[in-house]
Amino acid sequence: MKLLEVKELKTSFYTEEGEVEAVRGIDFEIKKGEILGLVGESGSGKSVTAKSIMGLIQNPGEIKSGSIKFQGKELIGLSQKEYNEINGKDIAMIFQDPLSSFNPLFTIGHQIGDVMNRHGKKTKNLKNKIIEQLRKVGIPSPKERVDSYPHEFSGGQRQRGMTAMSLSCSPELIIADEPTTALDVTIQAQILNLLKKISLEEKKSILLITHDLGVIAEVCDRVIVMYGGHIMEEGSVFDIFDTPKHPYTKGLLNSIPSLESKTKYLKTIEGSAPSLINPPKGCPFAKRCKVAKEKCHIDLPLFKSYDKQKARCWQLED
Repeated sequence: MKLLEVKELKTSFYTEEGEVEAVRGIDFEIKKGEILGLVGESGSGKSVTAKSIMGLIQNPGEIKSGSIKFQGKELIGLSQKEYNEINGKDIAMIFQDPLSSFNPLFTIGHQIGDVMNRHGKKTKNLKNKIIEQLRKVGIPSPKERVDSYPHEFSGGQRQRGMTAMSLSCSPELIIADEPTTALDVTIQAQILNLLKKISLEEKKSILLITHDLGVIAEVCDRVIVMYGGHIMEEGSVFDIFDTPKHPYTKGLLNSIPSLESKTKYLKTIEGSAPSLINPPKGCPFAKRCKVAKEKCHIDLPLFKSYDKQKARCWQLED
């Protein structure tokens, strides 16, 4: 069952230098109860995609065209009031930096309760409900911590608090934007295990945005690889890691550190991401690709099915 369906989404930002084509016509879907990973370098369009879904694109940004359907309902074109009714209740987001996302003037419990009240979850036992949310995400001594301020929580605890807030109204879709950034390895594992548990036990769908393929391998069912505002490849975690089709995906996988490798240096993808003010007409990865041909620089290949995966590459067509 399709929970979210995105078709031909194009999102741009208008600057003094020109139009930044951040997302350039992408298609994907999220099924109920699955964890979809969205991976790519900084500037590839991952976070802009998430903000487009949440209706958080503001001036000078604009969703130029396309369709975003959630449970069959078109989201593009909704008023801010209509979006406010959906966000937090049906679709929730776990932001990259919970310290800046929480209001430092109010306690964690107050802010979770505010979300519940705003979406009609008012109850006489509100505080007990908030404590239960904190307990569910593994906050130690939730009865005492419910009245703590954001700065009194550690980084991992703040991320758990943000997760508790996103789950407080039992949304069907959770968008997690780099949820493990700046956390140590042990806390990262705890947060990822928490997301997996939520998806499995509560049948919630999760869109996990990251640049870390290790995170993708740990928790995701399917993967989308983005670059230059386009989707380069899509497939199951097993297929992407075992038989990557696109040269960019192969480059990302080759750059993962390995305990078995005897080389002193990490493998990198030479060059840098293209400017999206004047994006290339052909494949956006062509200038960095070691197997690119002349037509790769001229024409953009179609996003087509190859075996069990989808990819956008002239080499596959040949």
